[in-house]
Amino acid sequence: MESEPQESGPHISATLCRVKSNLREANPPMPTAAFAEIVGYPLSSMKAALTGRLYVGAVQEAHYLEVSARCRDFLKAIYPLTFADWSGLKRLLETDKTPDELRAAITMLFGDSE
Repeated sequence: MESEPQESGPHISATLCRVKSNLREANPPMPTAAFAEIVGYPLSSMKAALTGRLYVGAVQEAHYLEVSARCRDFLKAIYPLTFADWSGLKRLLETDKTPDELRAAITMLFGDSE
């Protein structure tokens, strides 16, 4: 009985796949460098983790998933506006504001875009 050939190379966890998806779904897509800066993780290590070459642990992956989902939601809430400096998004993440509150504030300032 022949066994199936095993794939070699790095593998990425389902959680980090979802992190990558969240970063792509943001409007505009969020650069890995900006995300690494926001979560305080070295860019080279973040790139290695997101390509499956570095295991960061389940707890850290869960944290990245939570932060990436919040980033995606905030970026969608302010679209077509964006941040000139990602530290603004980092400060926003440190508040208890919701994407709906942010969207309402922008609508109040600029009117409804629809």
